[in-house]
Amino acid sequence: MKDEPIWIALFSQTGTELRELENYLGISPTIVMSNSKIYDKTSWNNKSSFWKKSHNEIVYWLLNAYDEKTLSRVIITLHGYLRILPPEVCNKYKIYNGHPALINLYPELKGKDPQIRTWQNNSKYPIIGSIVHRVVAEVDAGEIVSSVAYTNRIESENEMFTQLRISSFHAWKWFLRNKLCV
Repeated sequence: MKDEPIWIALFSQTGTELRELENYLGISPTIVMSNSKIYDKTSWNNKSSFWKKSHNEIVYWLLNAYDEKTLSRVIITLHGYLRILPPEVCNKYKIYNGHPALINLYPELKGKDPQIRTWQNNSKYPIIGSIVHRVVAEVDAGEIVSSVAYTNRIESENEMFTQLRISSFHAWKWFLRNKLCV
């Protein structure tokens, strides 16, 4: 029998995408971390107690939490986590990030707020979508493991954000279904 994966999910804003994925997959992350809090499965589901931690403490925890035997089961996902993880964390774990832009087609959309830049130059991007990529020490440079693309027929900034949020959900669900649903 295969050991179950240990899913650690990090987010910075509302956690809405993570909740939607959790509902779709029917499983919860083992540990959820935001910019300043760490939840275990029970506290995340009940919105109850949590460990208060700074980003530096979260990084320290990640560097020391798992031994070599357990490490192979850990999968970390970033859902709008607005902090940079140091190279030693990137090198230790299998970490995946969702990015609301097709950086394989448009590398200039790497980095923060690609949705805004896509909208500001809407006619420059005939295809839009989102990707999930492996996290490496360089920002948005890891191997793309899932992507969803659409023909760009967007007519408003709100529509752009909505379409990219939907494409992000689909890119994540296909990837996580294969990684976590054993």
